[in-house]
Amino acid sequence: MKAMQRWLGLGVLGMFFFMVVVDGSIVTIAVPTMARALHVGTASVNLVISVYLITISALLLPFGQLGDRIGRTRLFQMGTAGFVIGSWLAGATNELSVVLIGRVIQAIGASMTMATSYAVVTDLFPPEQLGRAFGIESIFISLGALAGPGLGGLILANWGWREIFWVNVPVASCVWYFQCGRCRKMFPIHKTYALIGWGLVD
Repeated sequence: MKAMQRWLGLGVLGMFFFMVVVDGSIVTIAVPTMARALHVGTASVNLVISVYLITISALLLPFGQLGDRIGRTRLFQMGTAGFVIGSWLAGATNELSVVLIGRVIQAIGASMTMATSYAVVTDLFPPEQLGRAFGIESIFISLGALAGPGLGGLILANWGWREIFWVNVPVASCVWYFQCGRCRKMFPIHKTYALIGWGLVD
């Protein structure tokens, strides 16, 4: 694999992780607006934040193990698709319960990608370049943590609370396209291993 392809692949991963981390804090600024639009209390809307973070944290280890068995890149692609579906659903309703379902789906997808991200980087880069690659990916993640509230305020000022979720759809769709289409060869698909406990076969 050429060096330019490796760094392009890292950029695709970094762009997605920027968005995943942003989604952990971007909703914070929209809590009062969502509470009025959904006709519920602010405490109830705070569940939109909590359920996302708790679901991601709870599933990181199981998805890390699953990625080793069915293929890290394959699981990452599945997670990206799930993140798109959850993002669309969370903004496509006037019911808090459906927003929460969308956030759970979104978080499941995010957890799939987060559990496999660094492993995918190790597949892309030789050992002597891993330190730099991990550092760049960490920069994307840190920028996402900083940008969440500001980006949320910008979206609310110009559009509405639904767009806070929908902004993920085109970005994540582009990432999925690069993973599965144009740049598919950059992301190696690992062999599926037989394991009795998971019910998987080679």
